[in-house]
Amino acid sequence: MVSILIECYIHTLFIIACMLDSGFEVISRLLNQGSLAEENSRSHLEGLDLEGNDITGSSFEVANFTSSYDCPLVFLNLSCNPISLAGQRTIANIVLNNKILRQLSICSCGFEMVSLIELASNLLENSTLQLLYVDRPFLSTSRKDEIADHFSRVLAKSNTLCDISMKFFNILDHGAKLLADALCLNESILSLNLECNNIGISGAEHLASYLLLRRKNSLHSLGLAYNNVGDDGAVALSEVIKYSSTLRHLTLRNNKIGPIGLSAIGNTLQDCNSCSLESLTLFGNNFDNTTGKLYFNLIQNKLPYTGMFLDIDVYVVDGNYMIADI
Repeated sequence: MVSILIECYIHTLFIIACMLDSGFEVISRLLNQGSLAEENSRSHLEGLDLEGNDITGSSFEVANFTSSYDCPLVFLNLSCNPISLAGQRTIANIVLNNKILRQLSICSCGFEMVSLIELASNLLENSTLQLLYVDRPFLSTSRKDEIADHFSRVLAKSNTLCDISMKFFNILDHGAKLLADALCLNESILSLNLECNNIGISGAEHLASYLLLRRKNSLHSLGLAYNNVGDDGAVALSEVIKYSSTLRHLTLRNNKIGPIGLSAIGNTLQDCNSCSLESLTLFGNNFDNTTGKLYFNLIQNKLPYTGMFLDIDVYVVDGNYMIADI
């Protein structure tokens, strides 16, 4: 069946919840029947989505993914597979040697610190990868922020990566500062997802300072949901909302933001007539009745004319302003 699909010149192949390493080896051998170096390449398969299978990586060596030309894939998703340490290191070599792959997703694969460091080191030599999702690695809680140091060097040097997701990376405030400093040297990044880390007030303030100092930066989307930015971090980010001309999407769900921070953001949205934001998430923070009323008025009177998406709705029940998720 796989052979028939590839011979039919499909562009993306999806296989979910049934593939082992032996199946991956079959696909690899079929891909390698033709070479991109040949004018009459047989395989037109450009994307391979194998998320949620049972691939350990023992068959990666036959795939020729580490070659510059033998593998035609532009997009590869191996997320949610139990990749072994040897398989993880082979993936790191893909990043070093393959000059065709543009998008790589390896979330929830059990990546260990040693293979993540090797991946980050190889990314310093990569000039083609544009998207990297590497959420939820297997990191020791005693080595927080260490991996942020390695990936900050990647951000500082890369001029091709435009979308990177590092959820569940154990990033603290110092790690956020390292990433913010690196972003000041970056010209390509459009989307940075740091959700589900441990970024607090000072980390949020460092990221806000970067966005304010470089108002014409390339960053369009910043994910900070499920961190701990609190009121002071939200106040700093409200200044970004007010002055940034590039930021389009900001996620701040479940960030222990109280009435002070929510009021700062709400008042900025109320007063700003040239806000660049297209979407903002705030559900799961600590609204009181006053901030509920503020956002009720925003939703009723301001947001319908701006087209901005806000992930909450507000209902009035017996004079109380109740926040609902949408």
